[in-house]
Amino acid sequence: MKTINRLLALPLHPFLFASYAVLFPLSNNLTEIKPAIGLRALLVSLLAALILLLLGRLVCGDWTRGALLATWGLVLFFSYGHIHILLSQFTLQGIWFTRHRVFMVLWGVLFLGGLLLVKKKNERSQQWTPALNLIMLALTVIPAVQIGTYSYGQYRQTANQNQRLLATLQADGIHSIAGQLKPPGKADLPDVYYIIMDSYSRSDILQAKYGYDNQSFLDFLQNKGFYIPQCSRSNFPKTALSLSTSLNMDYPQNFGKELIAANQPHDDFGVYARHSTVRQTLHDLGYQVIAFKTGFSMIDFSDADIYYNPPNQLNEASLLFPGINSFEGMLVETSLLTPFQAQIDAYSLRATHNKWTDHFNLRQYSFEKLKDVPALPGPKFVFAHLMATHPPFVMDAQGNFHIYPAELETDIRDGYVNSIEYANLQLETLIEQILARPGPKPVIIIQGDHGFGDSGAGTQIMNAYYLPDGGETRLYPTITPVNTFRVVFDQYFGGNLNLLPDQSYELGEQLYDFKPDIDPNSACR
Repeated sequence: MKTINRLLALPLHPFLFASYAVLFPLSNNLTEIKPAIGLRALLVSLLAALILLLLGRLVCGDWTRGALLATWGLVLFFSYGHIHILLSQFTLQGIWFTRHRVFMVLWGVLFLGGLLLVKKKNERSQQWTPALNLIMLALTVIPAVQIGTYSYGQYRQTANQNQRLLATLQADGIHSIAGQLKPPGKADLPDVYYIIMDSYSRSDILQAKYGYDNQSFLDFLQNKGFYIPQCSRSNFPKTALSLSTSLNMDYPQNFGKELIAANQPHDDFGVYARHSTVRQTLHDLGYQVIAFKTGFSMIDFSDADIYYNPPNQLNEASLLFPGINSFEGMLVETSLLTPFQAQIDAYSLRATHNKWTDHFNLRQYSFEKLKDVPALPGPKFVFAHLMATHPPFVMDAQGNFHIYPAELETDIRDGYVNSIEYANLQLETLIEQILARPGPKPVIIIQGDHGFGDSGAGTQIMNAYYLPDGGETRLYPTITPVNTFRVVFDQYFGGNLNLLPDQSYELGEQLYDFKPDIDPNSACR
């Protein structure tokens, strides 16, 4: 009991309130942000409490009254924005009562009033310490428990969900079909390149919507032996749905019934892409799986045999994140810093300029490392989901760093077109390198996962196949990705899978309200 009383007598309430001021808003936004994003704000708040305590001790002459002054200062600091927002609807004699120059004077008066009260020697000041410690401890424990409970629940939910989803893969038909194939000897197995250019639209869409003629790139591909289906579409306008379809050679309505019945988000279908029939089959046939970071964990093959992950990627939850992260921005809006928000935002924008260079570096890194892959020993399955043609657009046609303001339609169009031109140049170099390698001729598939557009991604995609030794004879103008690897396995691995009907779907108002997508090109209907 004596130990507890001694602890309660310590002036800890500034640190407890500094913690509460960060943990409480963090606990109220757990569904929007990850708890780790508040760590830096918590550390800064605790440091501020320490500095105020030291200054209070210097001004008031003892730790007890110094702590009271520190807590009062923190209360004023963190409550300013909340009260300012609450009272912003009121006026006083026709003048906005909550103009910052008026409100800050009031806050200064309140602080000085608190200072004068605290400086007076009063025996009761010592008695306030245990009570404030208990109050602040209770306030702090509640959001801390909420954050801890939520974080543990999310961890368990993720672990259980992954276990459950992985357990249902085989039941849903997601399993290796290597036993059904009659592949050639390992020395004769072709390297398989599956290059997904995110949001890369079909040539007629590029011409009609963006005024861009992509024919020179298509001519290059055809001269190299590629077959380009003129009416190709993806099966879905969403990445996880599209890739889970192509990599499992079936429609998600057939293998993802549990997710659909539970009305789970579309992104949850990413597990079927990461652990797909195609991947498992090629792995069982002796292929080394090579993949690249995209920034979207739902479809990243981060457990591939070789996984290219660029160093020094920014993370909002990192203590070294430049500028103000999203949670810290919320604290700025609700604290005494809100009058200086314009200056803080300007600084943050300059600092987080690195966020755009992060996207730029990822795109550059992916192409650079992809060009190293052909020299690796085979057989290899290269799954390269590349983001060069996906927003944000951060490079010009030559690959130089350039930001296109998202609010301007002309800049969005120019950014998209320039990104396509840059990607085309990189792909041409890559294809030259792949085809120059000795050994069995490779299989190369370059495919959009969906199209690009403001009102909907669309299903009209860029699609090009390099299927040597007669494989192109199995292709046709309206082929969709669900049949891509059915053709590949039948042609090069002795399969007898046959083709499915080529269906493309648009998304309805409900999450899984799939509707047939009508091709805007009348020649392709």
